Amino acid sequence: MRDGLRVIKLPGYYGLTRVGWLRRVHGDEYVLLPGARTVWRESGSRLLEDLADDGPLKDHGLGKPSKGNDEIHRLLVWRCLPADVAAWAKACPMPKGWVAE
Repeated sequence: MRDGLRVIKLPGYYGLTRVGWLRRVHGDEYVLLPGARTVWRESGSRLLEDLADDGPLKDHGLGKPSKGNDEIHRLLVWRCLPADVAAWAKACPMPKGWVAE
């Protein structure tokens, strides 16, 4: 996993998909920064790859932006896809002061 805007698929009975700015903390520990959002499919059959590349079109819904950090361990992530910054700019803007490493 790498720092940046990512679509992350987490395991579980209700498999959660989140989009947000991911930052490595240490080792296998990462944090989704404030502003990350839950994403769900409302219609259609677009793949996660297309969601990451094209952003949230009319076939996906978005939860409210998070107010705090969301701690994530690398070994508990099923998929982590780089998301297109321009396609997601309105829904998940770059955090102030973001510096790519």
